[in-house]
Amino acid sequence: ITFRENRWYCAEVISQRSFGLGSYRWRVSNLFPEGELDANVVLGLFTWSDRPEFAHREIDVAVARWGKKELQSNSQFVIQPYIPSGHLKRFTTSSVANVTHGFTWKEDG
Repeated sequence: ITFRENRWYCAEVISQRSFGLGSYRWRVSNLFPEGELDANVVLGLFTWSDRPEFAHREIDVAVARWGKKELQSNSQFVIQPYIPSGHLKRFTTSSVANVTHGFTWKEDG
């Protein structure tokens, strides 16, 4: 990710393959190169389906302040839809050199 000529630029990775249930882990190096994440930057790591009847099967790990620099917590785990109790958990990711986030997606029961 870089900010150049008053615009943000970044990469996006989309798999052609559906991975389904299982463990998902992302290791990110140098997440906070300037000491803290800019309030307007979002790192989104998530599952996704184009099928809205399953809430797009979206499970998110997001590192962001959503444009609000004053927010103390800069990260969240979310199961969509986020409105039901327990579907959103905010926390703080520290500015260490390497960060690993993940979750295990299991069937209900």
